[in-house]
Amino acid sequence: MCQITELQLIGDQIDPSGAPSVLQVFARTTDCDYVDIEIFRTDTDLNALFAQTGIPAEAIPQSSQRLARANFTVMAQRTVQCGELLYVRARCATDPDNEACARNEFVMVQCKGVEAAECPTSGPPVSIEPPFAGEDCTPAGQYTLTIGGTFPAGTQFSWKIGDVATGQTSSTGNHTTTFVLNHTAGSGGKFVIAEVEVPGCEDQETVALVPPAEAIDCPTNVSLLVEDGQVSHSAIWTAGDGAIEIGDLAPGVYEVRITAPAGDEVWFEWYLDNVHVAGGLASNGFDRYSVDATAPQTEFSLAVRVLVPCCVPLLISLRLQTGVAATPTEEPADQPPAVPPLPTPPVTTPPTFCIIWRVVVAVVLAAALIANIASACLPLAGALLPMYVGIIAIAIAVAVLLLLICGPDLCRILGVIAWSLKWSIVIGTVIAIACFGITALVVVLIMGMILSAVIWLLVQNNCNVPPMISLP
Repeated sequence: MCQITELQLIGDQIDPSGAPSVLQVFARTTDCDYVDIEIFRTDTDLNALFAQTGIPAEAIPQSSQRLARANFTVMAQRTVQCGELLYVRARCATDPDNEACARNEFVMVQCKGVEAAECPTSGPPVSIEPPFAGEDCTPAGQYTLTIGGTFPAGTQFSWKIGDVATGQTSSTGNHTTTFVLNHTAGSGGKFVIAEVEVPGCEDQETVALVPPAEAIDCPTNVSLLVEDGQVSHSAIWTAGDGAIEIGDLAPGVYEVRITAPAGDEVWFEWYLDNVHVAGGLASNGFDRYSVDATAPQTEFSLAVRVLVPCCVPLLISLRLQTGVAATPTEEPADQPPAVPPLPTPPVTTPPTFCIIWRVVVAVVLAAALIANIASACLPLAGALLPMYVGIIAIAIAVAVLLLLICGPDLCRILGVIAWSLKWSIVIGTVIAIACFGITALVVVLIMGMILSAVIWLLVQNNCNVPPMISLP
């Protein structure tokens, strides 16, 4: 019985663009000596991309089937891609009207060197330079995102960008492995999607979250001063520099001073011989730490991590040596032993729990303020008084827990209060109008005055004023 049992399309001689230069067609048959083949782009096309009649079907050793094969040269005007689906019609040439001995179906172009085992199972690795400063904000500027890894010929790359607030994405039109993001000051949070399309495989993507951009000049250098009251040593450290070494110090107690030109909100963390010894918010970008170097022939490793809001942390390494000559001797054998590199202390970032708990505090506080406005409405006062007392108790409890566990700074505390006041004023105004409560409107007016004062404090302390449609 005549039958065409299988069709295959093989791409060969892959050009630099990843497209095959030769398309091979294979048809397995039974009881058919010659095969006619037509290849179309779709099943509705009238003009074939490739066609050949009377292809001889040769016997397959130790099998009852026969194999017909043909090679087509792929020209520029009829290119095909690895992984593309083409519509193939095959007929037995000696009996073309016998539909039982025919096969019409879509067949994928399988390229040599592109195998199923090479299909990626996850999104591509994406590197970001310079790195983002943190989850809450990052300096405005240009960020270069690069797709890493190795992919077979014919792989297509694409980039999309979206807005976190709306969730909408759009194509960038960039189909290279590198995308440059111009993140302007005041821009909200975004996300960038890197997508790879390997021929014959499912598309894979990686999503990179981009924090909101702030207009801030991050410090790249700090000034350093080491003194014991009589002798002082000064230096300028620039990002990327190695450890600063100061030797031949007379035994004594030395004060190390660090100044970073970044205003008042500079946080310093001090590490002595890899052990955290001090830390806190400095005034005017200035902080100091005293080192007891009274023992002779002693070496100390001191590291200072400078944390500026919305900036990548700086790590300054310093090595102090007492009783060691500052200049090398003429005998090379007396060189001091090599000092192992100073490990990078870990960056302390707010845990996700603190972000969630901050939202809980803001919502509960807003509920308490709304209940306060509602209790000023005479029709609702009696029914809402017990609920109001309960909400106040809950608000105090969660606020105390936030302060004890997460230790938020002044900007975070004021931001939570401002966010809660905005929502309570909007919702409270609706309640006051609905119950015709003059007293409730007066309470709303007082809250508006308090909100103005909180916003003034935020601006005075160089803090961000949180919008209503955002996390507090």
